[in-house]
Amino acid sequence: MEIVKKIDSIIDSLAGGTTEGDVRDALSELKELKEFLYNSPVDFFTAVEIKAAGYSIPCEYFYLDKEMSFVKRGLKVTKNGRRMNHNRFDEFTYSAPTVKEYNLWLKKQEKKESE
Repeated sequence: MEIVKKIDSIIDSLAGGTTEGDVRDALSELKELKEFLYNSPVDFFTAVEIKAAGYSIPCEYFYLDKEMSFVKRGLKVTKNGRRMNHNRFDEFTYSAPTVKEYNLWLKKQEKKESE
C-alpha cells in the first residue's frame, strides 16, 4: 500500500497545476520509486514459477511456503545479506530474486531459447 500512496502523492502534486519544478520533482520521485521496485524481491507466485523453470542463482531473499515451529511462512531474508540458492533445499523453499535480477535471468532464458 505504501507504493500506491506514493504514486497517489505524485499524481496529486501534478494535478494542482504544474511548473517546471513540479515536473522535475515528480520525475525524481518516480525514478526513486522505480529503483525501489526493481530492488524489491519478486512475489511468491513468480518465485514458484521460476523455481519450476530452473532458477538456480544465489539471492538474498526467499519464501517459505510452510509453517514450522521456529519460523512462519512468507518472505524471508538471509542473515548478513548472504546470497544463497534457496531453490536447492526442499519443496517449500523458493528463491526470491529482485525484480531486476529476475528480468536479467528472463532475458538470458529467452536468448537461450532463441538460439
